[in-house]
Amino acid sequence: MVATEELRRWARALAEGLETAAGKRSFVECLEMAESAVNDWALKHALKIVRNMVAEGYSLSRAMARFPEVFDGVILTVVRYGEIYGELDLTLRRYADRPEDLAPSYKP
Repeated sequence: MVATEELRRWARALAEGLETAAGKRSFVECLEMAESAVNDWALKHALKIVRNMVAEGYSLSRAMARFPEVFDGVILTVVRYGEIYGELDLTLRRYADRPEDLAPSYKP
């Protein structure tokens, strides 16, 4: 499993890219830019394939779901929620900045 900090770094970079894109860049270009913020080889490799799948027409969450060893259920849920409600930048920003808000609250 990829380190949570690396996923948060990617999420933050993608959120920033989406917030500043405003018709200047395509979603695929934003994904490519966000890849450059990542240092982990496994994550970088998976993100490249995910980006290519998105370019082919897959949703981001569906493409990411192909890599359960890289993307855990939390980030997949965050991305899917953002896609459904058209708030991907906001949900990614929340994940990147306040991941403790997204952690399960169940305590045995």
